Amino acid sequence: MTETTTYEQRLEAFKRGELIDRPIVSIQCVPPGVAGWFDMGYYHDRLSGDMEANIRLQLDSQRKIRRMGDAGPGAVSLSLGPDECAAFCGAEIAWSDHSTDTNWSIPFVEDWADVMPLRIDPD
Repeated sequence: MTETTTYEQRLEAFKRGELIDRPIVSIQCVPPGVAGWFDMGYYHDRLSGDMEANIRLQLDSQRKIRRMGDAGPGAVSLSLGPDECAAFCGAEIAWSDHSTDTNWSIPFVEDWADVMPLRIDPD
């Protein structure tokens, strides 16, 4: 009896630049009318809008996408990157009309002794 190669084994081999017995085959079929992450407006609008509705829409969309072959499960993007984490610690978030799909944090630390230890702002 031969051992079946799992998706996880294929993925780990792929990450190492190796193939076990064939390349990873990832097929995703998105039905017409199903909204993807980038169909939900600009990044700024997605983050400043109704987050609960945004998450519901993303989850509903992921349930409707058909994944075949070695395609892994979908993901819901809440976008908690370093800029948002910096904002939780006191930095201000900056946006630009010229780059609506990104943001950044404005540095606020002049002397680390003044801000340590860092604390999360619950608001």
